[in-house]
Amino acid sequence: MSLRTPMHLAVALATATVLLPTAPAAARPAAPPPAGGAVTSFLVGAHAPSDARTARAADPARLTDDLAAVGRDTGARLTVTRILATGDLLVRADRPLPAGTTRAVLDRLRQRADVAWARPEARVRPAVTEAPNDTRWSDQWDLHDPLGGVYAEPAWATGADGSGITVAVLDTGVTAHQDLAANLVPGYDFVSDPADARDGDGRDPDATDQGDWEEPGDCGDTFQPSSWHGTHVAGTIAARRGDGAGVAGLAPGARIQPVRVLGRCGGTTADMVDAIVWASGGAVPGVPANPTPARVLNLSLGASVSCDPATQAAVDQAVARGVTVVVSAGNSGADAAHYSPAGCAGVVTVAASTITGEPAPYSNHGAAVEITAPGGDRSRGVLSTVNTGRTVAEGDGWAEYTGTSMAAPHVAAAAALLLDRRPDLTPAELTALLRGTARPTAYPQECGCGSGVLDVDLALRAATGHPGDTTRLVLSAGARPGEPLIDERGVHLAGTLSRLGAGLPDWDPAGLRMRRVDPPTGPYRLVLTVPAGTELEYKYTLGDWEHVEQAYTDSDAGCFDIDNRRLTVAGAGTVQTVRDRTVGFRGVWPCDR
Repeated sequence: MSLRTPMHLAVALATATVLLPTAPAAARPAAPPPAGGAVTSFLVGAHAPSDARTARAADPARLTDDLAAVGRDTGARLTVTRILATGDLLVRADRPLPAGTTRAVLDRLRQRADVAWARPEARVRPAVTEAPNDTRWSDQWDLHDPLGGVYAEPAWATGADGSGITVAVLDTGVTAHQDLAANLVPGYDFVSDPADARDGDGRDPDATDQGDWEEPGDCGDTFQPSSWHGTHVAGTIAARRGDGAGVAGLAPGARIQPVRVLGRCGGTTADMVDAIVWASGGAVPGVPANPTPARVLNLSLGASVSCDPATQAAVDQAVARGVTVVVSAGNSGADAAHYSPAGCAGVVTVAASTITGEPAPYSNHGAAVEITAPGGDRSRGVLSTVNTGRTVAEGDGWAEYTGTSMAAPHVAAAAALLLDRRPDLTPAELTALLRGTARPTAYPQECGCGSGVLDVDLALRAATGHPGDTTRLVLSAGARPGEPLIDERGVHLAGTLSRLGAGLPDWDPAGLRMRRVDPPTGPYRLVLTVPAGTELEYKYTLGDWEHVEQAYTDSDAGCFDIDNRRLTVAGAGTVQTVRDRTVGFRGVWPCDR
C-alpha cells in the first residue's frame, strides 16, 4: 500500500457496494464528466495520512452510506479493481453510468476529507499524428476521404489492425508482392480444370495466380490481359502499412489466405462451393484440412443466376462455424437478388460507392444489399496491389480498379478490425454493427444500397462500447440546379466553425466548401467529425457575403436574409444527418434584383 493511499480509504472504497440513480440527488453544481457518453470507471486520488484534513475522514461504513444516499434504484455497483503504482485507485462501475449519475458519484467522492481528487477514467489511445508513409497513401481516397472514405485512420488509432484474424480471399489467387508477402498464409487452388488453372494439375496447395489472360476464342473474340484481380482485392484488405512503399490495406495486420477459384474464363460454381466450405474450416473430400480456417471470407465474384442450393448450403455451413461471408453485389446495375452469391441468405452483400459517397451507377442494388463501400467510378478507382505482367506474372505494381469487387474487401477488412477487438462477435452481430453505423447516402430511400456507406471508425466505437467524444455530422444543402454562378462557385458552409476543433475561423464566408453529389441536380454535401453536443450556428454562401443564402417572397419585398441556422450535435459515436434546402442566394435569380 502506498503512503499516498490511507488504508481505511482503500478498504472503504473496496467494500462499498452501492445503488446508483440515473440523476444526482445533490443539488449543488458539479464539474461535468468529459464529453463522449457514459462512464464506466473512475480514478480516485487520496490525501496523504499526514494531511490535516484526514481527521475528518469517514470510516468504511460512512463511505458506503454516502454513496448509497445517491440513490437506490438502479442496481449498479462500484468496486475498487486496482491500486495503481502511484497509490491512486481505479474504481469501476458494473455498467455504463449516464452523465447525471457520474456527476453524483464524483460529488460524493470529492466531498470526502480523505479524497484529494476524483475524475472519470479517460481511455488512452495511440497518438497517431501522421498519415501512413506509404508512397501512394494520398491516392487512397477510399480510406481517408471525409465524404466517400471509410475513416481508416481513427479506426487504426484504437490499435485495431486485424492482427490474429485470417481473411480468405476466394478469387484468382495472389502473386508475390512486397506489400502482401508478410501477411500471407498458405491457401489452396480449387480450380479443378488444368487448362483453366494453367498450372497443369488442377487442384493443388499452390494458390498462386497463374494469370487469367484470354486469347481470342478462349472466352470472347478479343485478347484480354491478366487482371491480377485477387492480388488487388487482397491489397485492399491487408497491404502492409507504414513500410514506405505502395499502399496501405484497411486491416494491415490481418492474414490473407488466398483460395483460388477463378482462372481462365472465370470459375465454376462447384469449385466455389468447395472453396467456401474449406476456407471456413469444413472438410472437402480429397483436400487436406485447412490448418488456418478464416474468420472472414471475401468473394468478389458472381454469376447472373439466383443463389443455388449448393451455394446456399456452403454459406450456411460457413456461417454456422462463425464465419462472416462478404460478397460483391455485381456490376450490372440490376437487382442483386438475381445474382449468386450476392442473392444468397446469410451473406453480407456489398454495393459500390464513389468518392462522393453516393452509389456507383454500375452497382447492383436492391433489398439483398446490406451495405455500400468504396468501389469507385470512371473518374476515380480504388488503388491497390497488382502485377505488371500482361499474361504471366512479372513484377510488383499498383493500379486503380473499379467495381463492387473493390467494395467488398473494404467490408471484409472492416470485419477483421472488429474481430480484432471483439473476437466473440457472431456474423449476425458483426453485420448489425457495420450496418448500424453506416453513413446514409443523399437519397437513402431510393438507392437500394443497404444501410449506407461503411464507416469502420464508428463501427469499432460501437463494437467496443467506447463511443469517443465526437459525432459524424452529414450536412446536405439542396441548391437550384442549372445556375452557372452556383456551379462555378460552389456552396460553402460559414458559421461558428471554431467549435469544430479544427482551427477554422468563425463566420468565414468561404469557410468549408461542400461537394456536389450526383451532378448536376444533386445536393451539396459535407461530412464533419464534430464534438458531441456542440451548438452550431451556420449559413450557406457561394464563398462570400455578397452571395449569402436568402429566402424569397412573392411580394414586392423580393428576397431577404434568413436567420442563422442552428443545430445541436447528437451523441458521441453516432451519425447525424441534416438535410437543408436553400431557396436562393443574394445576386442569383430569383434574388438578383
